[in-house]
Amino acid sequence: MQSQQSQPPKQIRPVSAIGHLAAGHRFSVRQQQRVPTRGTPRAWHDEVEFFRALSGQITLHIEEDSFPLNEGEVIIVPPNMCHWATKPPSTNASYDSICFSGGLFSGRGERSYIGPLRLNGRAYILKLCEDADWQSQSLSLIQALTELGASADAGSRELEFCGLLFLLWSKIYHNSYINLSATLAYQKLHRRLQSAVNYIHEHFSEDVSSRTMANQVHLNIATFCRYFKQLMGETPISYLNNYRISRSRVLLMETNKKVADIAEECGYNNLSYFNRDFKNRMRCTPSEYRKSV
Repeated sequence: MQSQQSQPPKQIRPVSAIGHLAAGHRFSVRQQQRVPTRGTPRAWHDEVEFFRALSGQITLHIEEDSFPLNEGEVIIVPPNMCHWATKPPSTNASYDSICFSGGLFSGRGERSYIGPLRLNGRAYILKLCEDADWQSQSLSLIQALTELGASADAGSRELEFCGLLFLLWSKIYHNSYINLSATLAYQKLHRRLQSAVNYIHEHFSEDVSSRTMANQVHLNIATFCRYFKQLMGETPISYLNNYRISRSRVLLMETNKKVADIAEECGYNNLSYFNRDFKNRMRCTPSEYRKSV
């Protein structure tokens, strides 16, 4: 095997764990931004985001998935998913974005229409373009929301913003998301597996097996795994490890704990496996991730 010269560490853009919303506000609009040469900062937040390509060729990365965007196309980024944008070298590209808090949908509305995005974000990533009338209408509403957000009195026009947003979300829900979450079968499955998901969130630092999770909902392993993948779009173990990595990101950014201690605290008994799993999902090592903050 030929020896290779050591390469300088890859430049990683910083990560922002802070939402795009200012204190006391439940929505925000970021006007035209240029995509830097090394890409935008990695970000994750509790708000839903509409990311729109304005010019050039942009690739939006959400966790380990990548989505090429042409001018005018939009990606819906669900809450709490790490994302960043890149562009081809020696080109120019720009974007804008809208973020809103699920709190705009009060009570039952938030649970029904925003809650599923928090539970299974990957399934709700959605690209909007001009392929159908409802998508064209959605893009027009996004433009109207952007213009409203640019107004000098945007902060006092929340009611108007909500009206446009609810109309937009209704189009998206009834033309796309309803196929994922509105059926009675889905709702029944969601209720049945919720305790297993809650168990993962509460015991991710422990030695959790598929059998342990299946026991929470009184199902055999094969049936549980089949139902879980049908609901969440991934296996129980994959969901568990994704959640562990998301928790490790918080500790890497907000504490000075050693990587080995963070790995153990997040349920990884083997540091090498943690480093490998982290890099597979985040495209950088835990140490690179922390240094970029």
